[in-house]
Amino acid sequence: MATIKFFIQSKKNPATIYVSFSTGFKSVFKRKTDFNINPDRWSSETNFPKPDDENLKKLKTDLKGLATEIEKKLNIATAAGVEISGDWLQEQMDIILGKQKKTDVDRLTNYAQIYIDSLPTKELSNGRSGSSKATIQKYTALLHKIEGFETYKKKQ
Repeated sequence: MATIKFFIQSKKNPATIYVSFSTGFKSVFKRKTDFNINPDRWSSETNFPKPDDENLKKLKTDLKGLATEIEKKLNIATAAGVEISGDWLQEQMDIILGKQKKTDVDRLTNYAQIYIDSLPTKELSNGRSGSSKATIQKYTALLHKIEGFETYKKKQ
């Protein structure tokens, strides 16, 4: 059974809130969240913000929501046989919190489009300029296949 706890490591204001995620003995992962708090407003007994005002109540709700979503994603990953690691935890938190990373796939599709756009003026080895319409169509079809695969992978 997984255990999710939140904690702070600093006494300086603002302190970053961390998540500790344990899936068993010797499987404890720690990552920063995007949340900060005044250390005086943190309860070390409950491992949540003291509910003194509306902002702290909302922060507590957000942290509980993050923990719930991590648990849901853990159940899906465990059923699929995915290896759980600190990188997995960070990736899931990025997805939950809406952070998008640039990936090599994004760069590949961007580069492919630039290459296709340059084909009509490309200098060929036989001295001619420009590629044939069929060549441009082939590269464009390949780009569409890569984009389709990218969309498929994002849905998983």
